[in-house]
Amino acid sequence: MKVKCIQSRPTSFTYTYYLCVQVVLQLTPSAVWSVMFFIMLLALGFDSQFCILESLIVGLVDNWPKFLRPRRLKFTIIMVIFMFVLGLPQITNVSVQEPVQNVPQQD
Repeated sequence: MKVKCIQSRPTSFTYTYYLCVQVVLQLTPSAVWSVMFFIMLLALGFDSQFCILESLIVGLVDNWPKFLRPRRLKFTIIMVIFMFVLGLPQITNVSVQEPVQNVPQQD
């Protein structure tokens, strides 16, 4: 039985990531450069998330200033927890759908 491998089309990010990893492996202390590279990626990801969340919070607080400005700290904590819970299904194997069960059909 032959297994056909179906791959998605590589993006420019895939090529960039592969190229950066190959360049880091060619450097002299490659382990140090690899750790620094992945710390940089992690910092870039955190920075992007903070900017996106802060712009959302500022937009909502500016839209309803009388209600949200005095409660900005509580609102920010609630939004961070809400975004964290929304992100969990994206990084885990959790699904909202129930598994399909075989139900006998009636004639």
